[in-house]
Amino acid sequence: MWPFSRKERPLDRAAFAALFEERLRAAGEQRPIARDMQAFALVVGDGALRIFLGNHLDEYNAAARPAREALLARAVRTAARPLEIPPSFAAALPALLPRLRMRVFHEFLRLRADAGGPAIPEIPFRIVANHFAASLAYDGPDSVAAIAGSKLEEWNVGFEAALAAALANLERRSGGKWEKPMRGVLCSPWHDDHDAARLLLVDLVRGLGLKGDPVAMIPSQNQLLLAGSDDPEGLASMANLAGKSLQKPRAMSGVAIRLSGREWAPFTPAEGSPVAWGLRAFALHSLSQEYAEQKELLEARFAARKEDVYVAGLMLIRSKDSDRVSTLTTWTEGVEAFLPEAEAIGFMKVTGVEKAEMRGMVPWARAAAVLGNAMKPEGFYPARFRVCGFPTEGQFEEMGL
Repeated sequence: MWPFSRKERPLDRAAFAALFEERLRAAGEQRPIARDMQAFALVVGDGALRIFLGNHLDEYNAAARPAREALLARAVRTAARPLEIPPSFAAALPALLPRLRMRVFHEFLRLRADAGGPAIPEIPFRIVANHFAASLAYDGPDSVAAIAGSKLEEWNVGFEAALAAALANLERRSGGKWEKPMRGVLCSPWHDDHDAARLLLVDLVRGLGLKGDPVAMIPSQNQLLLAGSDDPEGLASMANLAGKSLQKPRAMSGVAIRLSGREWAPFTPAEGSPVAWGLRAFALHSLSQEYAEQKELLEARFAARKEDVYVAGLMLIRSKDSDRVSTLTTWTEGVEAFLPEAEAIGFMKVTGVEKAEMRGMVPWARAAAVLGNAMKPEGFYPARFRVCGFPTEGQFEEMGL
């Protein structure tokens, strides 16, 4: 037998959407199905069911041929038979669990609706370490279903009370020893699609005996990595493991967070730490991905409203002589724009028809101090600022240009 397996050709979005629709039909779906290729989703019936295909496609293309059919069959089965949440809190309680997601998951639901997508019921959540959000989910055999605010009202239960009950359920499921893949690193052993949420079990995490405060990275729902804030070797090993996992489908986040007291907060290693720039690069890469998706959603929203607003991108700039990474955005003269919060702003002066040249770059903090209300926060996460016009010569001088 030929000893080398042939690499499977990846499917593109259009082919995968057609394949998924075909399998849905074979599973008995008779309602109309529309393809929303901008959101990369199948819209079933009146739009109440939207099947987002991005993660399914990534997993399908990354899998070996024998595993592809099983992955696709499970995805179709889950989509064809959505999980039903019991009508009473008492009936749902045994399968109620906390769910930790990226905060942008919740923020972007609203933006999709603003861009003309279907209204999606609000999902209550608690912000965790600025970048994450804890919500509630009903756990089923093949999938989990988010608990909307309307369901909590139906149950006559408050969010915090339901979350406390869900955390107690998760704690009961969290026995066993943590894996030790490298010196100074602990890895969650459960791999049950709820590993990420276990960082909410503060007493469990505190009791693991790490050097200093626990520091966590969450590369996926099935992998929670921990190291001690006073263990540089452990932190470096954790970052290395997270980096490998972030290249796989359904990657979550490269942001490291620290448990200070009983609250998680973004972790910034001390200046000069051997892991400082590596962890910073992971965090900035995750941030750039969030801004890129937000940019697409805002552009769709402005297009639906027929508003002429430029949505600026966040650029990652790598130093030529080191691994240091920084962020930059640009402000163009005479253009109303939404700027991402970057470390520096490049001011582009218009010099002719469709021509502009860089006047210079200024640190964000300095520009904000000089320009004040000309940079108006718009209440988004990640943060965006509305700008229009252009600084005066006097303001450029005050900024050092």
